[in-house]
Amino acid sequence: YYARLALEDGRADLLDWLRVHGGRLGMSTNSIGDLNKLLGRFGLEGYFEPIKTASNSTPKPGPDGLLQIIGEWGMGPLEIAFVGDSKVDESAARAAGTHFWSFKNDALEADLQMPGLTRRHNWMLEYASGHNIPPAAATGGF
Repeated sequence: YYARLALEDGRADLLDWLRVHGGRLGMSTNSIGDLNKLLGRFGLEGYFEPIKTASNSTPKPGPDGLLQIIGEWGMGPLEIAFVGDSKVDESAARAAGTHFWSFKNDALEADLQMPGLTRRHNWMLEYASGHNIPPAAATGGF
């Protein structure tokens, strides 16, 4: 399964950019088990903390994973943006009361549409600063 996966162009650059700008990244995914092997395959160990999976949190569309991330960070729901690409992600974000940024799915009702990752870093920072969001984000999946 892992051999068929590929890293989205620009994802590593974006993650590095977020780190430089003080961003925090958590992950709420409906995957089960330990994601270390998958993250390791792409050199992404240590980028996401915490990671909430269907094994250690209630699956989406429930908001529990997001709320746990928000709580561990000591932040409020409107201080983060949840990035996702599915209706399940949108529902989880809305239930948690967070901003929702849609990745490559303009059919979703999102606060921000992300058509891709390459050269898109400044608009993210502009949206966050305009909505009083510190540079922190929780991502919906890998």
